[in-house]
Amino acid sequence: MPKSFAFRHLASLLCMALIVLASTGCSDEVAGDDCADDEQYNPAAESCVPIEDNRTLNNDPNDQNNQSNQNNQSNQNNDDNPCANQSPTRLSGTVTIPSGELPLPDVAVYVPYGDTVEDIETGASCVRCEDELSAQAMAETTTDVHGQFVLEDVPAADEVPLIVETGKWRRQATVTDVQLCEDNTVDEEKTRLPRNTDEGDLPQIAVTTGSWDALECLVRKIGVSDSEFTTDDDDGRVHLFAGGPDSEGVYGTDRFDDSLNDGAQFTDATNWWGDLDNLLDYDMILHSCEGTGNTGDKTGGPRDALLDFTEHGGRVFLSHWHQVWLDGGPDYFDDVADWGGLDMSAPGGMDGVATGYILDNFPKGQMLFDWMYHTGTEPAGEFDIQDVRGSISSLNDDIAQEWIWIENEDDFFDDFFPSDGQEEFTQYFSFNTPANVPEDDQCGRVVFSDIHVSAQDQSSQDDPFPTGCTSSITPQEKALIFMLFDLSSCIIADDKKGGPLQD
Repeated sequence: MPKSFAFRHLASLLCMALIVLASTGCSDEVAGDDCADDEQYNPAAESCVPIEDNRTLNNDPNDQNNQSNQNNQSNQNNDDNPCANQSPTRLSGTVTIPSGELPLPDVAVYVPYGDTVEDIETGASCVRCEDELSAQAMAETTTDVHGQFVLEDVPAADEVPLIVETGKWRRQATVTDVQLCEDNTVDEEKTRLPRNTDEGDLPQIAVTTGSWDALECLVRKIGVSDSEFTTDDDDGRVHLFAGGPDSEGVYGTDRFDDSLNDGAQFTDATNWWGDLDNLLDYDMILHSCEGTGNTGDKTGGPRDALLDFTEHGGRVFLSHWHQVWLDGGPDYFDDVADWGGLDMSAPGGMDGVATGYILDNFPKGQMLFDWMYHTGTEPAGEFDIQDVRGSISSLNDDIAQEWIWIENEDDFFDDFFPSDGQEEFTQYFSFNTPANVPEDDQCGRVVFSDIHVSAQDQSSQDDPFPTGCTSSITPQEKALIFMLFDLSSCIIADDKKGGPLQD
């Protein structure tokens, strides 16, 4: 053999050896050939894992090489997939409000990749339904009208992370002993929304009190822990402010019971709501009915600040009489509705109760309609409203969406205040802000409700929080709870399906 050929042959062998060594290394790591028939080698884990579990929780979903490798492995081993002729590995369960008492629809539930979860920003900010979730999702879905979810093709592992998220509510949990090719039911204690910051993330909420309503009690009824109710000088997630008096000089509750926060006095709302910087610290502001408009406390700077707050992504709940923020307010606030100035109760012959009707001709309204029925309120699409009011003469449907209305049956309102023949009264409406820009550029939300929290709850200076609150939930409070979570959810037009994971 010529020397030149032998040299070239030896060089070729050496090159091949180097290639093999470079590709396999010199360690004792497990190779793909050493895996059992129902396993695959996972480079990220440097070990054999069950085929179904090879969507490792630590793989980077944005790594194109990793995605290609996974796809190739899936194609090569499809015949060996242990779940090929069985149900996929699933997680299923029900998401509820913090108390666990009511299910919640349109909530994102997902298994994240790895342990990188972004912090949730506190304070007014734009959270839209097409935005990314706070972590990369391996498997994701949203809850149905029953609050139920099913996640398919999740890893079978001793511990699988699970995130429940809607708006700035978020619960992170670990599901243990997830079995391959089975439907694994998640304990509801892991899928209810958090009651406090020890359990997860809650929006920062400001509530102003009033003697004719008790929105602070509604927030408590959904299950938020008493420890989260504080003054604005403390770090609770719900700050209480003292609202103004009614026409007879009666105020809502203005301090805590001695057993909570040492009986601390609330900050006066009129010294707080006129400064935009104060408002921007919050995700949501809830204004309880004061029993009169107290217009002088709200005109000018406070109205401008509230509008600006919503345009920064803030959410606002206006109970009865707080239409004064809108009526005569800045820009499109004044264009939302015409206000009849009526402040009336249903006649005693009707026991102060009227029937509320839910509009089901738009996606969110249909969800409320179905949810109320499936949670036990009958007949479908109707519920009793106590202490009826009728502030709204007409609604500008170019800006706002009506949700609930009542009939002026037998002109019963006319026994108290002339209604000029008005046959229907809007009880609840919503609109996104800014109202004068394309819907894709809207970030804030305002709702107005003539529906009060149940008369069972009391808010007065004789009832320091939470002594005036009851625990039972009436049908009208149940509707308001649905609305409260819709208000705190991601922003999307009302004529579209609500909730995250939207295109």
